Amino acid sequence: MGKFTQAQLDEINPTLKTPQDALKWALDNLHPRVAKASSFGAEDSVIIDMMAKINPKARFFTLDTGRLNPETYTIMDELSKKYNITFEVMFPDAKR
Repeated sequence: MGKFTQAQLDEINPTLKTPQDALKWALDNLHPRVAKASSFGAEDSVIIDMMAKINPKARFFTLDTGRLNPETYTIMDELSKKYNITFEVMFPDAKR
């Protein structure tokens, strides 16, 4: 699916009653072109849980600035193991 018309959005929106409904719709209609960014906070972990249960192949990514706390890597590792997912790790351009 490409861009959505206002009429399509008006039809879809009333069907999305819960966050899980919205995530399921996005994963059903936009996967693999949609991905969840994560900084590994509590809210991110909840959404990762929902998405992984809806579609085990959901995509997740994070930005590694090279200044992350060790706990961040621990949480990323724990979530990777718990949900059998891989986080796409992006790095800033060091040349800039």
